[in-house]
Amino acid sequence: MAGSTALVAASFKGLTFLLLTGIFSLYLAQFGYRSLRHKGMGQSTRPALYDWASVLLGLLIFAGTLGYGLLNRPFNVVVVMFGAIGVFLTVRQLQGFRRPGPWPNGQWLRNHIAGFVGAYIAAVSAFSATSLTFIAFPLNFLWPTLVFVPLLIWLRRHYVPATGILPQVTVAP
Repeated sequence: MAGSTALVAASFKGLTFLLLTGIFSLYLAQFGYRSLRHKGMGQSTRPALYDWASVLLGLLIFAGTLGYGLLNRPFNVVVVMFGAIGVFLTVRQLQGFRRPGPWPNGQWLRNHIAGFVGAYIAAVSAFSATSLTFIAFPLNFLWPTLVFVPLLIWLRRHYVPATGILPQVTVAP
C-alpha cells in the first residue's frame, strides 16, 4: 500500500525520488510474496512467465535508477544506493531462476523475509525523506537501512540457519 501511495504522490508532485522509492518498495513486496510460490523451486516448480517478466522489468528499472543516480548532478548517493541494491537483488534472482536443481533448504523463506523487510525499509525511507525534515540529508534517507538491515540479517539467520533446518519457534502467551 505504501508503495502505491508513493507512486500516486510522486506522480502528482513530480518527486522523482519518491517515485523510485515506491517502485522499489512494490518490487520488494512482490518479491517477498512470490517467494511463497517458490518453495519447490528446482524440484517440481519452475519460474512462471510472470516471475521472469517481473525480474527483467525490475532489472531494467533498477539499472536505470543506478544510471540516473550516477549521471545526474548533483550526485545523489541515495538514488545510487537504491539502484545498486535493486540491480544486485534482480541479478541474484535471475541467477536463482537459471540455476538447475533444487534451491537450498529454506531459500524461499529467506527471500520472503528479505522481500518484505526490504519493502518496509523502502517505505520508512520514503516517509522519513518527506516528513522527517529535521534529520540532515542523506541520513534522513539512510537511517532506516542502517537500523533495519541488521534486523533483516538476524531474522534470516534465526529463522533459516545455514543448515536449512527450521528451528522450533514457540510463542509465549
